Amino acid sequence: MDHGHVNTVRIGARSNEWTADDRATMKGKDPIRLLVISYHFPPLNVISSFRAEGFAQYLPDHGMEVTVLTMLWEKDSSGGMAWHPRGTTVSEQFEGKAKVIRIPRRKTLLQRILDNGMRVPLVSKAVAFSFYVLGHFNLNVRYSHLAFKKFLRQHLKAHQYDAVITTSPPENHIGLGAWIKKHHDIAFVADYRDLYDLRPLRTEKEVALN
Repeated sequence: MDHGHVNTVRIGARSNEWTADDRATMKGKDPIRLLVISYHFPPLNVISSFRAEGFAQYLPDHGMEVTVLTMLWEKDSSGGMAWHPRGTTVSEQFEGKAKVIRIPRRKTLLQRILDNGMRVPLVSKAVAFSFYVLGHFNLNVRYSHLAFKKFLRQHLKAHQYDAVITTSPPENHIGLGAWIKKHHDIAFVADYRDLYDLRPLRTEKEVALN
């Protein structure tokens, strides 16, 4: 595959349907249908990817039918993460015990403006400041949120889930989980990593949190 210009996506060797063998490995006759939403996932080599991968690898052993929604992480010819051209299809393939849905990464107009502006030393700080003032701290994350929501609007019409887990950061995926719960009446669990201040979990806060 030419990672500099990806036209088709093929990940894994299995079909995108659950088989009798898949269900036989699960405990119980009625597995819980779980949707995991994670911006990070292998092969992106960051620690948060492995947390989401752990959900996909181990929860099926506890009676869960796991589907992961993430970005399509591939390396380009320079070793960075590839951007995908329009027309690149969403990938839905089994990877191990879970189905993984990967949304292509597309460079938006705002991202192109930012990239070009940051190449000019005299204006780079002004460009960066302008984007921060507008609330665009990470355009890649912003795009993923919009792309996930667009995909889910159609996906959830044809697929039913018993629960959804969002693993964050990025924090905007928590809002995505809340949107799913509100509009589709699906149980929602917000997994929040890297809690740098444990004081909200003191004894006097436990009742409010529960």
